[in-house]
Amino acid sequence: MAFPRKGSVLIHVDGIDYRWRVRNRPTYSQALSEQGLVVTIQTESNPLCVLRVTLNCARPDNWILENNDSVTPSKVSAFIRAALADGWQPNLPGSAHEMHAELEM
Repeated sequence: MAFPRKGSVLIHVDGIDYRWRVRNRPTYSQALSEQGLVVTIQTESNPLCVLRVTLNCARPDNWILENNDSVTPSKVSAFIRAALADGWQPNLPGSAHEMHAELEM
């Protein structure tokens, strides 16, 4: 299922258009800083397999820790390239490709 255009960001990486987004509200475990920030990525056209990147940092809107880190397009493009090298095939049907990364990538 494709991301809605509202709330997602278009990015162009190596000749392919992708959309990425961060959930607009934290889950309960993210609010308690038990789970890191999650970025989801898919191709703009024909999205069949989502990339789910869990980062090693808390969300900025968590209830416990202070966090000033932000996700930028350059970091997202690095996540996409790393996932493609790891075997993510975004135009083939399948379950989400899980990846763990550091925000300082």
